Amino acid sequence: MKTPILFLLLATALTAHAQDFTIKEFKRTHNRIFFEDHAETITIKFPVIVTKSAVVNKLINDKIKEEVLSPEDNKMSLAKALDTAIGTWMTELEYEVTFRQNGLLSLKFTVEGEGAYPSTSLFYLNFDLRNGQFLTTLDIIAKDRIESFTRKVFTDKKKFLQDYKSEMKDSIKTNKNDTTDFASAIEIVNESCIEHVEMKSFSLTKNELEIIDPCEFPHVMQNMGPDYQLKYSLGYLKEFLKPEYLKRLIKQ
Repeated sequence: MKTPILFLLLATALTAHAQDFTIKEFKRTHNRIFFEDHAETITIKFPVIVTKSAVVNKLINDKIKEEVLSPEDNKMSLAKALDTAIGTWMTELEYEVTFRQNGLLSLKFTVEGEGAYPSTSLFYLNFDLRNGQFLTTLDIIAKDRIESFTRKVFTDKKKFLQDYKSEMKDSIKTNKNDTTDFASAIEIVNESCIEHVEMKSFSLTKNELEIIDPCEFPHVMQNMGPDYQLKYSLGYLKEFLKPEYLKRLIKQ
């Protein structure tokens, strides 16, 4: 992988209604070699959130850097952390603003990298632009409703995975000559996924909240991993949200 050869700082205005913020982009261009005789120029744009508060800016951007780039030292500058990631493992990065309303911001990152195998990682980050707080599901759900909401999500996840296991068992019956992968898939679900739910990570869109808790398979079996979405409409979540987030997420 070639060292990045271009550095630009671009500003993209995203000022919206009751909030005032912009996204500036660190832009890096590097050559990605696919085959011995084929290279492609890739441009990576890394977002920097800019509000009127320097304190809020630092809290948000340090968290994004930490989660997406995983620098050895989080005191490392963004420019150095990005250069290091591109120089060692990162090949492509895309980001999307999935929600912005009443001082709440939800971002989705898709990052491709190369190590022992090519891989794609997804990151979902949510922030309160008023104070820079990194938000988890437990921050926006009322304390006395966390248990019931967790139970609902766990029930839904378990049903998805039970259906997936039934499909794998059917595949074993119809593919008697080669059942190893199907049996391994069931084993992974049983041992790593079906008996618990992780509630912290979520993603917001205009109408929905999605709990991010995938059942991850080893690289050699990723194409067999279960695909499910734990999505809930904001209308449904009215009875679970803290009052302050109910007002900010749902237009009255």
